[in-house]
This record gives sequence, C-alpha cells and structure tokens, in this order.
Amino acid sequence: MTLNKSTRNSKAKTNIAFLRFKLDTLGENFIYEEATCFKNFSPFVFCGRIKRLDKKIDHYCCEEFINLQSKWLNIPQSQKIFYHKVILKYLRIISEKNIMILHAQFLTDAFFFHDLIKESKLPLIVTLRGYDLFHPKAQLFLQKLMPFVSKFIVKSESMKDVLASFGCNTDKVQVIYGGINTDRIIFRPRIPAENNINILSAGRFVDKKGYETTIIFFSKLLRSYPNAKLTLIGEGELKNFLSKLIKRLEISDNVIIKDFMPHLSFIKELYKYNLCVLPSRTAKKGYKEGIPNFLKEAMASGMPVISTFHSGIPELITDHETGYLVAENDHQGIFTKVKFILENKEKAFQACLNARFFVEKYFNVKKTAAKIERIYDYLLMPDYVRSAIDLNDGKKPTEFRVDLHLQKGCNSECIMCDNWKSHPSTSYSRKNVSEVLDQLQTFGVDQVRFHGQEPTLMKDIFSIIKEAKDKGFRVGLKTNALIFSDEKKVKMLSGVLDDLYLSIDSSDENIHNSMRGNDQSFSRNMLLIKALRKISTSMKIYLNSVITNVNHKHLIGLLDIAESMKIARVSFVHLSTNNKDNIKRLKLSKDQLKEFYFRIWPQILKKSISYNIPVSVDPYLTSLIELPVEQQIKILNNASTGFNEEIDNFFEGLYGKYFYGQNKCYGVLDHATIDWEGNVFPCCAMPRNQELAVGNIHKDIFVNIWNSDKYVKYRDDIIRGDCRFKDYCSRSFKKTAEYNNYFEIENKNAEEIAADFQDQYMEKSRTNKYSLEKLIYYSFCKSEVYHNKFQNFITPNKKLNLSHLPFITKDELKLDFPGKKVVPNYFDDEYGIYRTSSCGSAAFLYARPLSSNAFTRMSESFRQTGKWKSGCPWLKLTSLNCVESQYPLNIAPPVRSIENGRSKVTVIPASNDFINESRSKIKEVYSLINGSNAQLIHANPSYLKLLLYRFKQEKMKLDNNYVIHSTYELLLPSTKSIIEKYLNCKVFDQYGCSEIGPIAFKCSHGKNHIFSDTVHIEVLPDNKLNRSDVGRVIVTHLKNYVMPFVKYFTGDFAYFLDNKDCACGLKSPIMGDIAGRDNEIIYHKNKVVFPLELDSIFYNFNNILMYQAVFENGQFFVQIVPESKEKPIPVKKVINTFKTFFEDNSLEVHIETVASILPKRKGKYSSVIIK
Repeated sequence: MTLNKSTRNSKAKTNIAFLRFKLDTLGENFIYEEATCFKNFSPFVFCGRIKRLDKKIDHYCCEEFINLQSKWLNIPQSQKIFYHKVILKYLRIISEKNIMILHAQFLTDAFFFHDLIKESKLPLIVTLRGYDLFHPKAQLFLQKLMPFVSKFIVKSESMKDVLASFGCNTDKVQVIYGGINTDRIIFRPRIPAENNINILSAGRFVDKKGYETTIIFFSKLLRSYPNAKLTLIGEGELKNFLSKLIKRLEISDNVIIKDFMPHLSFIKELYKYNLCVLPSRTAKKGYKEGIPNFLKEAMASGMPVISTFHSGIPELITDHETGYLVAENDHQGIFTKVKFILENKEKAFQACLNARFFVEKYFNVKKTAAKIERIYDYLLMPDYVRSAIDLNDGKKPTEFRVDLHLQKGCNSECIMCDNWKSHPSTSYSRKNVSEVLDQLQTFGVDQVRFHGQEPTLMKDIFSIIKEAKDKGFRVGLKTNALIFSDEKKVKMLSGVLDDLYLSIDSSDENIHNSMRGNDQSFSRNMLLIKALRKISTSMKIYLNSVITNVNHKHLIGLLDIAESMKIARVSFVHLSTNNKDNIKRLKLSKDQLKEFYFRIWPQILKKSISYNIPVSVDPYLTSLIELPVEQQIKILNNASTGFNEEIDNFFEGLYGKYFYGQNKCYGVLDHATIDWEGNVFPCCAMPRNQELAVGNIHKDIFVNIWNSDKYVKYRDDIIRGDCRFKDYCSRSFKKTAEYNNYFEIENKNAEEIAADFQDQYMEKSRTNKYSLEKLIYYSFCKSEVYHNKFQNFITPNKKLNLSHLPFITKDELKLDFPGKKVVPNYFDDEYGIYRTSSCGSAAFLYARPLSSNAFTRMSESFRQTGKWKSGCPWLKLTSLNCVESQYPLNIAPPVRSIENGRSKVTVIPASNDFINESRSKIKEVYSLINGSNAQLIHANPSYLKLLLYRFKQEKMKLDNNYVIHSTYELLLPSTKSIIEKYLNCKVFDQYGCSEIGPIAFKCSHGKNHIFSDTVHIEVLPDNKLNRSDVGRVIVTHLKNYVMPFVKYFTGDFAYFLDNKDCACGLKSPIMGDIAGRDNEIIYHKNKVVFPLELDSIFYNFNNILMYQAVFENGQFFVQIVPESKEKPIPVKKVINTFKTFFEDNSLEVHIETVASILPKRKGKYSSVIIK
C-alpha cells in the first residue's frame, strides 16, 4: 500500500473518503474540481490504481487491487481472501485518519468496496453519474447495496426516476447537478455566420455521445456551407471508427480530431469555436448520459449548443431558450437548427445569454459542492438535529416531544408556584385523550410527557400512560409524587414508563418540604424512587431543583442523593414568572447569584464528574456552555468581573438576553405543549395564555394546527430570531447552542473580512474586469431597464466596450420598484428592501441580498487606521436616517449595541442639535463613549464635531487614544481640522453611499483605494461643467444580482488623478477625492465651484464651528455658528474672501451669525444649498 499525502492545509476540516477504483484527476477533473470547493470537509481518495494524477490530492492506493478482475460484487472465490486483506488496510486508514463518511464516486465503486462499506459501518453516499446507473449489472446488484446507503446523489431528475423504478426509496435520493467552475469560464458571446461556422464536439469517443450522427450531419452541412469546420476532441474506443467514417464521407479537409487535453487547456480551446454540437443517444448496450459537462462549459463560454432530447439533457437545455434540441440520431434536425441560428442571430445571442446564467444558477460548482457538504453535515448531525431539519423541510420528524398538560390544579402548595390555587379541572374525556394520542402518532411524535400542573390528579392517568406506551411512544411523567403513598401505586408505572421527572429542592428534607408546602413531599419522592428501582433499573429518573434564596446553599448534597439512587441527570433552574407573578422575595440577590455561579456551581460540577452524573443549570453563562466541565470549573473559580453583564441580566430576570443576542432558538422544531383546555403552544417556555395559543386540539387535528398560518408564522419568526419572550427565556441553553452550531454551520463573516483584507494587496484587474462584464451581460439579459438602456451597445460578435455604455440615474431606477424591471433577482437570493440615506425626494427604495455584508469592506477601512483589528469594539455616530438605511424596512435598527463581524458596535445616540442638547444627555453620551473601551469612532463628521464641541464646553475630556473614521458625509477640511484639534488624533475618510455601501477608503498615504472586488469605479468627464479636472462618479456594484447597479451615477463628482500609484503597498486601484454632489454645484458667471472648494473660504477663520451657504439668484446667504461667542466673526473679511474667490467684486454676500444650524430631517448637514 502506498500513502501519498499532499501538503495542503486541512485544519479544522472533517475527513471523508472518496471511493474510486481508478484515480484519474485529469480525465475525471469534475470530481476533484468539486472537492476543492469544500469548506468543511477534506477528502482522501481510496483507490485501486492510479491512471493519471495532475493534482495534489490525498490518496491511498492499494496496487494489489490492480490484479482484481471485477468491479462488481461477484469477486471470484479465489480472490476473496486477498480482497479482504486489502480491505483491512483501508479500515486501518479509516481509524488512523478519523474518516467520518464514505463517498463512492460511481455506483461501481460502491460495489467494488462493498466489504469496506459493511465493516466500517460509516455513513455511505453513492453518486450515480450515468454510465453506472444504466449498466446492465447495475439493477442486479443495487438491491444488495441499498440497505447500506445513507444517500444517493444523482445528476438529473430523469436518473432519479430510473433509480425509483429499481425500487429505491426516493427519500434517499437527492438530485445534485454536476457543477462546473463558472468563475473560470469567461462569457464571450460567439454566434456562427454563413462564412464562419466552427463547430466543436467533445467527450469520450463512445456510442452514447452520438459522434456518428455529428459527422453525418456535418457532411450534409458542407454542401451548403463548404467553409465550415468541425473539431472532435476526446479519446476512446470509437476513435478509429470515426476516422474511417470521416474518410469515407470525404470530409477530412474540414474535420480535425484532437487528443484529450487537460481541463484548463480545454477551456481555452473552447473560445476557438462558435457552435457546440453533441447529439447524445441511448447506446446499443443501453448506456445513457447523465448531463454532459461539455455542454455546460460550452453554454457558459458563450456559444450556441445543439443536443438531443436524451436522459437529463432537457434539464440543462430548453429548446430555443437556452440552446437547441433534436431527437436522437436526427442529423437532419441538427442541420435545421444550424440554419435557424444563422438566420436569427439576435435570438441565438439571447439564448446564449440565457444559457450562461442558467448554468451559473443551477450548475455552478460552488453551489453543487455546498449542497454535497450539506449532506455530509446532515449525516453527521445528532438525530434530534436531523429530525428538526426534516420537520422544517416538511418531512415527518423522527424526534419530537409533546408535553401533555391534561390536568389543571395541583396538590402541593409550593412557595414558588401558584398552580395549587387553581381548582382541579380538565377538558378531556378518556376518549379525547386517545384521539389526541392517535393524532400525535400520525404526525410523527415519538415522545409524550405527562406534565404539570399535577398530572396524577387526572382520572385514569395510569391507563392513559399505558395506552401511550402501547402506541409506541417514549413516555415520561413529571409528578410531585404525593399520590404514591405505597408500593402498590408505584407498580402501576411498571413497564409503561420510560422517564420520570421529580422535583427535589434540597438534600435537607425540611428545606425541601418547606418549599413544596407539604411535610410528606421529600419522603414520597424517596419512596417512589426506591420502589421504582426495585421494579426497573432501566427507567430513567431525572431530578429538578428550583434555585431560590431559601435553598441555594443546600444544593450540593443533591448529587449525593442522585448517586445513591442512580439518577440519570440533575437539573437546576432559576425562578420563572410563568408559575408565579411575584417572585421578588424568593429570588437571589446579585451577590447570591455570584455566590451560586462562582462558588456553589463549581462544587456541583466537581461532584458530577466524580459520580459521572450529568448536571445542568438554566440559565448558564454563555461562553461556558460548550466547554469541557474541567475547563468550566477552572474559569468559574477564577471569575471576577468577566460575567457582570450576564449576572446583572439574571438578577433582572432577563435570563436569555445575552445568550439569545448571539443564538437563535430552534426549540419550535422539537417540541410542543398542549394544555388542559386543549390549547396548543409552540414552546414549553412561553406563557400559557390562551391568546398566545396557535390552535386548539378540540377544534382541529394536530397536523392541521402545525400547518396553520399562525403556527407557521410563529415558527418562522422564532427561527429568524424574532421572539418576544427570548430575553426572559432560560430553556436548555446547551441544546440551543448545539442547534445553532449545526443550523448555522459556519460563520462566514470572519472569512470574508480576511478575504477583503487580502484582496487589497492583490492585483486583480483582470478578474474584476470579467466580473464587471458578466454583470453587464446579466443586467442586459434579465433587467428590462438595462436591456432598453444598453440594447444599441451590446450586440453579438461585437466586443463589449465598457466606456461606450451610457450611465443610469437614480430616477431611472426608481421606476416600477420592486418589479422585475429593476429587481430581476434571477438567482433567487433572499433580499431585503432598503431606503437610501438621502433625504426627501432624493431618497428611493432599492433591493440587495440579505447575505451582503458591507462590514467586510468597512473593516478593511478600519484596519488601515492602525488602531483597529478584527474583533475589536468600535463606536458609531451618525444620523438616524443613515442608521435606518442600513437595515431592511421591516427590521428596526439597534438602539445601543450590536454584534457586527464579531466586533461589538456601540451606537452613539445622535441629536439633531447637539449644541442645545441638555447637559444630562451630553453626559450620558460621554459616559457611553468612555465605557465602551473602543478606540475607533466611525462617525458622520458634522455630528462628531458638534458633539466634541459640547464635550469641550462641558469640560468633559475624552482620554482614550482615538482614531476617527469619517463617513456618511463629505469630509470638509475645516471640519477635519476641528476634530483633530479637539481630540488630537488622526482622521481617516471613507467614501460610499447607502445603496452601494463602502466604495473607497483613505490609506495612510492619503489616497482613496477602491474596494475593487465589490465595486467598479469610473470617473467620466461632464462637458456641461466646462472643467477638465472633475468628472461624474459612475459605480457598478459587482455583487448585487438582485437589483443591479450598473454604470450608476451616484450624484457625486470626483477629481481626476494624474498619478494612480500609491506607495502604501496596497494594489487596489485609487480614485480622486470627492468634490461634492450634483445638487450642490455653484455656477456663478464663469466659475463652477464644488462644496470642497468653497470650504477653503472658511478654513482659515479660526472661530467658525459650522457654516451653511445658501446660493440663490446669484447671491450668497451664509449662516455661521461661532466656536466662541466672545470672539466676533470677521464678517467683512469673510465677504471679501468670497469676492476674491469668485473674482467678482460685485458679488452680494449676506452673513448671519446664528446659535446653531440644523440638519435635514433625520439626515445630513449641508454646507451648501442651491435654490
């Protein structure tokens, strides 16, 4: 056995094994291309022999397998002992490398490795690609393999139908199309013309590819188009036959046969041709295609494709929409399609556009690889998570619990509960209960728990429990044990109960009884446990304890009781207002909470290790939930102030505020509660008020209630994180955290931040150009607005000239929103509707993917300040309008702090008039900033300037060593100077707009670097300005395919740059400074002035805090806010400076000193207003 391990990093990835009898990375590139896209799994190839190896890939090859004569299950008897010895070697590798999943790349590979599959007992995935499914032996041996297969992956819906016809359960079958690397295949539209027909057909030279039909068709085509060319690329058994056929038809001068070539070379070869023909057919031996990758690659590259109505090909090609189809063996039909293409070039061009984006949507290797990884994830998940996923996908659950609260009222007068005050009652007859159990069984419930208030008060409770057990449920009972006064009653639970839940609040009998309000409570619980242990050792008994200021110091001894009684788990919970409104006199003080978590709980954990008894407490400290117990103890013993926020929340009863700020609840997918009146509640932790119920079991069956609009909406809201009770919930944090680990399988944000960081240091002009071209073609193909805009500029066989395309304005994109004219969303991304941060009529609605994350760009801008690293806190100050613009219309923006990219963001509450704000409000903001531990302030510069001014007035000094990151507004030199003076710090600028996000940022050398992986920037001359140094800023957002912004005029103007190099080390392109907006340009006589230039008038006057210049009818009306009221504004000097600047001594300038200047409503400050 040879072991060959590549050096690529597979850190933190789960190891899986690809089973492939023959390793050929060249000829079967499609397998290994897909594997390179895996993010969480690392494949090792188990192979029998190596044919061609042109990639670094981990593989384990048993050369001994070369001698085996069969790939099928019928290994000759003489070779079976040898075969099994080799399998043992692979089993050893599985153990050494901790292989978790086996993935047979063809059905034949699963047959060949059948003993390995059986003996490893690992989950098995089998991919069927065409040949293997249609082989005559496939059906014969498939039946023997099916019990071992966890999931079949097939490459077309038609193959799924064939597999079903063989008797395979379709729940085990998933269609995942074969993916191609569309990023590597550039779209270059090529339509054949009468004098330029260059045809390509490629693949293995085998019967099912239909090469014979291709050659016969081409011989006929030459009669009409004698200059046409045909190239065949491939290898295989029919090569000699095809060569002879070409000679016999006397077309050798026009046909070339090329050898098989490496994949990258083949992709380059594609662009030499302008027509693809592959007339696949059912071979004489019955073999069929899946969906040939060659067709996908040809479509993605931009040439028309002609194929047949064969196997899965119609799932790729829709006739006359994404390509052209004919019947199998129909060479005349192919000729007719070619004639149509030649006579309808515009339609053929549109089909090529459709084809490219269809392939990108359904056959992108990144998407197909992600689907495969989701199967891997699913197979490795705990059963309860798989059940929740199935249920969420509309399938029956395998694990779902219903808590049946059949009886109202209780016979134990607990001090922390008011249930005993209720008069005993129920709405159920015995028949009703049986009907409910039948409904739950039909739905897929596997566990029922008979629950409080006190279920044993229910008449016939023991026969009900027995019926539930007889129906196959796992049965649980939660009781106060008071009715179990002798062993005779205990025996009624024998053989019918799986789980018993008892409440014991202290190892001290008197303390427990005082809390439970009954002198017999402790002894009855002990009697019940002991009697049950005589009857059954398999029944699981669980203890629960409510933590109060009465018993919190007497809980450790419960572990001793648990150990002596063979208890399965001990749980501790804090008080809940669900059971009693007024709990103030019982709840722990802050000091007692600290005592419990940092002194008592570590001792309980130590005993749990010693006795090997699991323990839990709800709520728990979020950062400790998933740590090993020993590590938890160590941290808790050394805890000081690190958990203050959570302890404060627990004291206020806000048990879930911190935890659910970072996690979502999925409990609605694993349980439900039905109360004594038949009301159905989606969650065991929510208040059981009738108005919160999602249905009633007496009025409708459970499955109908589950599918009702009210229940569906509740589940969707909870899974989205929108739960009105989450701050008060303490339900099973550990299980919820585990759910989040599986449902949110990876946090992409950190990876994206790192990627954006690296992108700034890489020259990527070519790939960004291709991204730009693709988006333009997409917009032209899918958006009516852009199609109409570009139709005279984008034509077939003509190179795309980006500079010739017209730009589009905001007014053009406002039309028909959110209809398909501007929101094509062809790729079906989840998206939000946002409002731009502009004020008044300038604002408009737009759409962008919810997955888009402007912070990944913004973080790189932060990083360039030298004061921020990923994960560090930061402060944010801007207008309410700007804050609101960052969130979809249906989501309220955060009031104070949020987590963004794992960095804590403290939102500083803005004021429209910081100058006149109350001192108490200013002090509150000052304390917020000081207490944040942040060094970076991301701010609207005018708001920040006015806030700092007030701090100075109130003698509130910020001591931290800050850096300012300015955005949301044009950073004027005069404003920058004041901020630097107040804080003695550096100010960095970032340029962007709400609909695009961050566009460029200033580096340490003062140059504006463009986020070129996300946006493409052009600065185009505007002849109306009569200025050669300034142009319109035209932006294309390269990542928004929901509502494209292509050649979009932002309204801003920027300076042209003579030198586009920067010595800072970043390779991203740069742009000139922003001069101002189109609605702020001052036209006076022969001068055209932007706000940035007008600011120079005020820059050298030391006492100007803020100004606003209104230009109306050739006159200036200027309001000025002085920094110091004691120092007068030199009005005459300001006026003379205006006249000098505009070279107009007759210019009228009116100066007014004011106390403050207000921004637009909820919006930005304007230094220039044009009327």
